[in-house]
Amino acid sequence: MKRLLLISAALVLMNACPGFAQQITIDGSMFDWEPATQLDVPPNAIETTFSLGDDTDPVRGSTDANYFADLDIEDVFGTSDNDFVYLRIKMNSIANIENVATDTSYHGGGALTAYISVDPGAGDTTGLTWGWWGSGYDYFVQVFPADTAFEHKTGYQQALYEHNQSGTGWDYSVRDTNVGVKVAWNAANNDVEMAIPKSLLLNPLHLPKSVVKDTIAIMIYGGENLGPWRADYASNPGISGYKLKVGGLSAIKDTKSPGAKHYTLLQNYPNPFNPSTSIKYTLPESGNVKVKVFNLMGQEIKTLVNEYHTAGTYTVKMDAVNIPSGVYLYTIEANQFRETRKMTVLK
Repeated sequence: MKRLLLISAALVLMNACPGFAQQITIDGSMFDWEPATQLDVPPNAIETTFSLGDDTDPVRGSTDANYFADLDIEDVFGTSDNDFVYLRIKMNSIANIENVATDTSYHGGGALTAYISVDPGAGDTTGLTWGWWGSGYDYFVQVFPADTAFEHKTGYQQALYEHNQSGTGWDYSVRDTNVGVKVAWNAANNDVEMAIPKSLLLNPLHLPKSVVKDTIAIMIYGGENLGPWRADYASNPGISGYKLKVGGLSAIKDTKSPGAKHYTLLQNYPNPFNPSTSIKYTLPESGNVKVKVFNLMGQEIKTLVNEYHTAGTYTVKMDAVNIPSGVYLYTIEANQFRETRKMTVLK
């Protein structure tokens, strides 16, 4: 009963606070996507469909206006919350993505892929540029075709691949073999949405000198799976793809710390604080972790972490810019471990 009251209070609070970030549910239903999340709108270059004059590159010997229509990108959407970056790709309304798996005109099948740079722009500290997507990306998610082996192993529909930064577009590896990207298709409308964990995306392994920014760049590719020919792509020309502000990491793993032997939730520091503080916790084993903040009435104020962690020591930042002075509770749930501590906001 207490848990139900707590959930109800949290829902009331979210509805009462218009600034609360709306979380996208990865279920193939697109009703929770707001029009404001569309990326391919002015002043960006609008991504047109074949019917509006877009064409294939190269034509591949066909004069059919609907050739490659199954991989024709119509619109691109993006947003984020504390834990995930969400992307949505809306394909041509006459398309059927399932056709490309067996269509021999695709020279080995088609692919729909999101390429991402986490340090975009002229000051890219990797020395790579976005001018050619094959070497300018830091991550990619191939949302089609399905990766049934990865899903069977991990429960995630697709792996997140990280560029190994060798300078070639074909040098990449799976970012985490146990955690990946949630993907769901709306087959009726040929619409796909995905949730990429920030804990992976904003904590690259192969950018040791890079300063990961609060903005990422996104390019969507629709084309052949086993060849360099594209059917279509969506990106701002001449700059680092569609820009999306994503904020910071929900939790950063301290790779210098020795392996954790016990579950711990440490006192936040500084405390009291204004406007931000850090919370450190340790995990002796992998699992799903939730770190939340409540007021003394039991109402949920913030979800700081809600994701899968490997064993180790982590630090998450708490920002109280929009939270009034007072005493608050922060809790951790990890496997069977539960602990609560107090923090004080003093303005």
